[in-house]
Amino acid sequence: MANRFRVALSFPGEYRARVEKIAEALAARLGREKILYDKWYAAEFARPDLDVYLLKLYHDESDLIAIFLCKEYEAKEWCGLEWRQVRDLLKRKQQDRLMYLRLDDADISGLLSIDGYLPIGGMSDAEVAAAILKRLGEDRPGGLSHRAFTSKLPVVHPTLIGRDPQIAFLDRAWADPATNIVQIIAAGGTGKTALVDKWFRRHVGGADIFGWSFYSQGTSSDRQTSSDPFFADLIKWFHIDVAPTDSIYIKAEAIARRLREERVLLLLDGVEPLQDATGAMRDAALKALLQELATGHRGLVVCTTRVQMDIPEVIPLDLDNLTPEQGAEYLRSLKIEGTDDELQQASREYWNHALALTLLGTYLVDFCESDVRRRVEIPELMDEHARRVIAAYARMFAGKPELGILRGLGYFNRPAEPAALKLVLPTMDDHKYRVALNRLHKARLILTTDPGQPIDCHPLVREHFASDATREGHARLYEHYKSQAPHLPDTLEEMTPLFHAVYHGCQAGCHQAVSGWHSWRAAFSMWGPKAPYGCRGPCRWPGRRWCWLRPRWWRRCCRRLVRRAWMWCRRCGRSETGVSP
Repeated sequence: MANRFRVALSFPGEYRARVEKIAEALAARLGREKILYDKWYAAEFARPDLDVYLLKLYHDESDLIAIFLCKEYEAKEWCGLEWRQVRDLLKRKQQDRLMYLRLDDADISGLLSIDGYLPIGGMSDAEVAAAILKRLGEDRPGGLSHRAFTSKLPVVHPTLIGRDPQIAFLDRAWADPATNIVQIIAAGGTGKTALVDKWFRRHVGGADIFGWSFYSQGTSSDRQTSSDPFFADLIKWFHIDVAPTDSIYIKAEAIARRLREERVLLLLDGVEPLQDATGAMRDAALKALLQELATGHRGLVVCTTRVQMDIPEVIPLDLDNLTPEQGAEYLRSLKIEGTDDELQQASREYWNHALALTLLGTYLVDFCESDVRRRVEIPELMDEHARRVIAAYARMFAGKPELGILRGLGYFNRPAEPAALKLVLPTMDDHKYRVALNRLHKARLILTTDPGQPIDCHPLVREHFASDATREGHARLYEHYKSQAPHLPDTLEEMTPLFHAVYHGCQAGCHQAVSGWHSWRAAFSMWGPKAPYGCRGPCRWPGRRWCWLRPRWWRRCCRRLVRRAWMWCRRCGRSETGVSP
């Protein structure tokens, strides 16, 4: 019969904080129920015969005993009792069940100079946990230190200046079991995503990490997004067994249960598309998940948003703009030339705003010989500081392929797929296209350069050029996406082109045509075995909420459309969305 525990930890209380982190790392791979760490069994150990009961667990119910040896270990009574079990196992020639970990070089009674041990004073907690797993034979590929899903997070530049206090804050939150959710609050372009990117990469290899960005669907207030793709990918990553027809709330509850069992760093970038202006969460499923996790789980959730979420238990971290000194340092890192006073004054003029300074720096390098004094050549605009530089780039790129690409990106509320992007680009050969992509990437206006992959950019860049998009361009994209989905789609992936088609069709002003086409095309998914996928389309229509109808439809079909919209909301598990006065 298998032992109850894979590993038991024997240590003095002075090192509890470190041992707990190692225990959490082990539990991420083995599960808490397989780790004998006293704090996790407080109720079970509240008994008068604990000395006999506990020592039996060490001696008879553990595959391996990891002993943290140090000066304090020699002096502790409980450690002395556990050490007796260790010596008895040696007498029984069961030394394979023992692993000595030395925190210092203090003398330990019964420990000989020829006994082998692992000095862990200079090792990280993740390295110690990995060594214990290796001793257990649990070091197969795909272990605790390499499980990460971050492909949906935006690509950011690695340079980060002036955020050491915020990095330290997040480190403390990750180490504190009582901290469940942190929200980083700041205006667009302040550097929220760059901060999270810099911080979480310090923990790759020591924690399971799942990252997701809602920025991929834009940030303007008239764009509706959904948490459905997020839940679909998270369920797949966790290998959670749920029926496709289960409501999104059942899936959220299953995810919350798993996060209470496993220590995971969950990163949610750009939550504001799912919030209203007051900070209230419009997406009920994500709100339900966050409310569950706010009461307690084993890891940490880090959200970035422009508006503070209305969940009281969430700890806020307000991210201010840089200081003039930090702004000057950043400009100098971009190879901008000038005195300290000149660079600080330039930073002040652009409100010490991270994205504005990024674009200012690259603009000066490209067009002003890196001279900070020539920033006066950028016209004053009655607009936000970042948009001022974006507008200057647009003028400098006038008549060039770069401006055509930027305007093409304005059609999309997400990264632009290559085939779709070409439908709204001016004619250009492949070489010019690649050169233009590289130049835009160098200017930090786009985030990727591979023409075979979706082209992404900062939401502020996308929104700036959205006003240049024409109905004719959206109509071409509508026809493109309408033809991409299978005839009878029955999965979320197969429905996605239809969701994109609905967005572009509405932007083209073809609301009535989209309604008639979408209704019969989604009917199979609505009533078939994959009902929850097809029903979510109406909840993702762009523009206002589902209960607002185009004026010309009111008299003719008001009741029928409202009834159908409520029925769709109910079928996809969002009944409360369908309740409206």
